[in-house]
Amino acid sequence: MLDGIAYEMDGNNDAFPIEGSQFARYDVATSSWIPEGDVIDLNGQTPNCTWTPSGCS
Repeated sequence: MLDGIAYEMDGNNDAFPIEGSQFARYDVATSSWIPEGDVIDLNGQTPNCTWTPSGCS
């Protein structure tokens, strides 16, 4: 979990609990992840779909 990303579910209205992230690169010298850019939060913006054998529709 990252600060700035909402964790929310609303049943069939919003079935995705996490819709955000942040890019990071791994620094071998320090053995740590270095954040790249801003946190992106798209909470509630991913449309729900019906899963069929041919994929999401």
